[in-house]
Amino acid sequence: MMSRRTGQTFDKRCLSAFIKVMQSEIEALVLPIHLDDLNPGMQIAKDVKAKSGRMVLASGTVLNTINLKRLRIYSATDPVEEVFVYV
Repeated sequence: MMSRRTGQTFDKRCLSAFIKVMQSEIEALVLPIHLDDLNPGMQIAKDVKAKSGRMVLASGTVLNTINLKRLRIYSATDPVEEVFVYV
């Protein structure tokens, strides 16, 4: 439906309100997942930090087998507190 409106402009106030609502909806779809339950293809919603405070993975990272293996190895020496992903 939006594609039929390509090239038209939208009221900035309405668009801002729409964006705020959608951002809150996206945030509602973020869940903490235990390290053992992470799978390739999941997207990190918040920076992953180890107990020491060091950032291990950045928000937006899409997990793959390599970074999952590294995350688990790193967490063995400097535990990861929580991992939030989009669902």
